[in-house]
Amino acid sequence: MKKHTCPCCKKNKTSKFLVSKKFPYFTTPIKDISKKKIKKKNYLKYFDDLKYSFCKICDHVFLIKSPNFKIIDELYKKFYSYPSAMSGDFLPTRDDAFLNFLKKYLGKNKKKDCSFFEIGCYDGYILYQLKKQGFKNVAGCDPSVGARIAIRHGLNVKNEFFNVSKIKNKYDFIIARHLVEHLDNPLQFLKSLENIINENTKIIIEVPNGEFYLKKGLVEVFSHQHIHLFNKFSMQSLVKDTNFGIEKIKQEGANIYFILSKKKEINKIKKIPLVKRFLKKYHHNLKKIKLILKFYKDKQIIFYGAGGFCCAAIHLYKIDKKIIHRILDSDKNKINKEFLHIDKKIQRNNINLNSDNLAIITSYYTDDILKLIKKKNISKNIMLIHPEIKLKRLK
Repeated sequence: MKKHTCPCCKKNKTSKFLVSKKFPYFTTPIKDISKKKIKKKNYLKYFDDLKYSFCKICDHVFLIKSPNFKIIDELYKKFYSYPSAMSGDFLPTRDDAFLNFLKKYLGKNKKKDCSFFEIGCYDGYILYQLKKQGFKNVAGCDPSVGARIAIRHGLNVKNEFFNVSKIKNKYDFIIARHLVEHLDNPLQFLKSLENIINENTKIIIEVPNGEFYLKKGLVEVFSHQHIHLFNKFSMQSLVKDTNFGIEKIKQEGANIYFILSKKKEINKIKKIPLVKRFLKKYHHNLKKIKLILKFYKDKQIIFYGAGGFCCAAIHLYKIDKKIIHRILDSDKNKINKEFLHIDKKIQRNNINLNSDNLAIITSYYTDDILKLIKKKNISKNIMLIHPEIKLKRLK
């Protein structure tokens, strides 16, 4: 196999990690009329082989070929849909966890005149909460329709991609949540931030926690949009080529926070062998899912959660699309839409179902969805995927 240079440590000691044929670029449900138009044109261009490699030095996992960004940009421009916490569409569990981490880090004595800039702020929920805490100088940018929600709430948010040359101010805190793993050149991005910082600026990065996924053999994090899967050691390797150092690391389950500053690292990060653990656990998970589905083969199989997680789970856990009876979601913006490659309309979670079926939760918000399934009596039999694969029977 051809060796590829690791984007973090710059070594070329890499090996094949995970491959999935004809993985969809579109992992967001779209309207039926849009789907028909796409199928009439060049339907196959919206699928490509998903090929990941891993670095034997720093265990960084990355796509060996950059995705087609024209197609991804088209996805975000025309079809991207994500529930808005600002509009009350869902409980922002992940966002609140980040805010709790940030609040503890800032402490009680942080000056209220500190400035914040969030790159990829979506609907501005984080900025809004910071403003409520008394921080007046908050701003951000986001290319999606979410930015318009932020603007309607009076936030200083630009509806555009991040362009460092357009930013004239320097900020005390720069926030980039679930952004860096999407970038073709994360090193270039980090270096560009030097143009908008002062000597004491803190750069706060949140990415999927590679250590969490690799230890548990979970694959729902992988897609054409996720070019990288960072762990503590690979992020340290990346940052070494900048003028920043890692001041603090906090692992929060499936997510990990890094605080970068011009200070040197406080602690040396010890590397642990992650990929070998992943391969063993992943194949164990495949067998476990196969056994559960075989046991419930005569039941209706319901998927709850109509997002990228669902697409990744079906493809990478090798679940036959033919067994899908229904796909449910609580996000009103997804109802009656379909995935590009699955001919099932997304339905509301208030339909009457036989509670003896099997519900598979394909979402990161497992606990919240479990409560909904129990409340609405959707199913007594639940297959959890996140944070680990197991069968749960509700009373």
